Amino acid sequence: DGSGEGEWVGAAAVCCAHPLGGMVAQRARLGPLSEHTVFEGELVGVLLALRIVESIPDANDVAICLDNQSAITRAHRPRPKPGQLITSAIQDEVQRLRERRPDLRLRLVWVPGHEGVDGNELADAHAKMA
Repeated sequence: DGSGEGEWVGAAAVCCAHPLGGMVAQRARLGPLSEHTVFEGELVGVLLALRIVESIPDANDVAICLDNQSAITRAHRPRPKPGQLITSAIQDEVQRLRERRPDLRLRLVWVPGHEGVDGNELADAHAKMA
């Protein structure tokens, strides 16, 4: 998830059932809202989620849930627009994961934001803390 909390843009990803210890979260602070967008935070959240996926070598069927449909579209089809460097990094990371784990099924799935979806609410909270 991405968040513009206060003057900062943050990003986070959460795995609610990580095999090495229950819930695992990763978060990053992108910088001030004057230089970054919440949309960029959403895309960085996808990158963080891919890092979590990499840490679970036995996961073969993974759904990364996002509450931003535009981020899902851009992650699948990078174009020369804002966030292009991040979407290119997402594509590179997915390619690297697929080369190492050819059986990996990876999906980006939309979930409604701020509707009580546990993982999404946790990611939102962590993005605000970033």
